[in-house]
Amino acid sequence: MAESVGPAAPAVFFDIDGTLIDSNFHHVVAWQRAFLDVGQHVPCWRIHGLIGRSGSELVRVLLGEELAHECSARVEELHTRYFVESAPTLCRLPGARDLLDALAQQGWQSVLASSAGEEELAVLRSVLDAEDLVCAVTSSADADRGKPHPDIVTSALESIQAEPAPRRFLSEIPSGMCRRADVRAFRPRPY
Repeated sequence: MAESVGPAAPAVFFDIDGTLIDSNFHHVVAWQRAFLDVGQHVPCWRIHGLIGRSGSELVRVLLGEELAHECSARVEELHTRYFVESAPTLCRLPGARDLLDALAQQGWQSVLASSAGEEELAVLRSVLDAEDLVCAVTSSADADRGKPHPDIVTSALESIQAEPAPRRFLSEIPSGMCRRADVRAFRPRPY
């Protein structure tokens, strides 16, 4: 990882999954396969609208409280397995590394703030291949609650000891989560 340039440097927080890495549809397919393995047919279109949320939240919304309570852990485990199996087909989005490099050249801190678990995050970081341009990384292990709660962003802010100065978060998730963490959100444009 890149050495931190200090708490006074401006920071950009990136949700790597679906923002820097073309992975959203891989997640949709992995979730659908996981649901089918526990006897639940969930159409891809329903899953797609929830990509970016934590796994437990996604399962709860799609299956309801009672069924999620029964099988959430198994569905999440299967999703991770199927997503990791898709690693050879994942790729960086065009310009992702160039963007991180340009930010580093300008003295900005780039922070990866993902609700992915450690195994998925390791795959994503390998595909991104930009450890030299990132000053900090937070994952689901660093937060009490996943998206849509602001815990991931709050953990990322703490990881670089960010002051309450203007900060940016580039993500495909709803901007409400970022507002609750006092961060301005920007959605990537389709390529």
